[in-house]
Amino acid sequence: MEFVRSHCSELTNRVVAIFSRRGAYGRYKELLAEKGFLEEWYAFENTRTRAALLEWCEEHGLVIEMDS
Repeated sequence: MEFVRSHCSELTNRVVAIFSRRGAYGRYKELLAEKGFLEEWYAFENTRTRAALLEWCEEHGLVIEMDS
């Protein structure tokens, strides 16, 4: 919902309705593609996933060496 609120708030009600049923993720991506937001979604998802993984590693004492 963070992505929807920040990038396409006009779709909020449709996204809530989509996620109230099974198979939501596919329909969500179809909606984003239809509205021209799919590439932005992938970038957002990648950024958030990376941040969550790095936070998890830090919490568990794992040191990640990153290339520049």
